[in-house]
Amino acid sequence: MIRLPSTRLALASLLLVAWSVDSQAQCGTSVSGTVDNDHWTLPGSPYCVIGNLTLDNVRIDPGVVVQIDGDYGIDVSGGLVALGTEASPIWFTST
Repeated sequence: MIRLPSTRLALASLLLVAWSVDSQAQCGTSVSGTVDNDHWTLPGSPYCVIGNLTLDNVRIDPGVVVQIDGDYGIDVSGGLVALGTEASPIWFTST
């Protein structure tokens, strides 16, 4: 067992909380569950997947970032239109 002096433990806790808040603050829109008949636009980006996701008739605009924040699945049950461009690709990333 590793014992840290209380000041180091407090600093480590503070850094962990700051990292957690910063990572959540970077989400433009949080998504999970079923998303039906939706349009994901650049102003709402990044779209953070915070749970299993089912997409049904969703359109994703060029330049949008979809950030998967865990071990979640994305199922497309209806339709998905995601047409990026060379200058403005659509990015799927994970944390």
